[in-house]
Amino acid sequence: MEHLDRDNLGAAVALAGIPETVLGYGPVKERSILRAQARQKELMAAFDQAHAVMAQAA
Repeated sequence: MEHLDRDNLGAAVALAGIPETVLGYGPVKERSILRAQARQKELMAAFDQAHAVMAQAA
């Protein structure tokens, strides 16, 4: 993560924990993966937004 700083650290930590949320087998795991992918998308947006705000401030 090239742009890691104190403003997006929380999102980075949450992103690192996503694999722990993928549980189950078969259809249960498939639903779990879909939820994890949606969460990853949200967290990446938060990570990128925090970086963009810091870049504008600099």
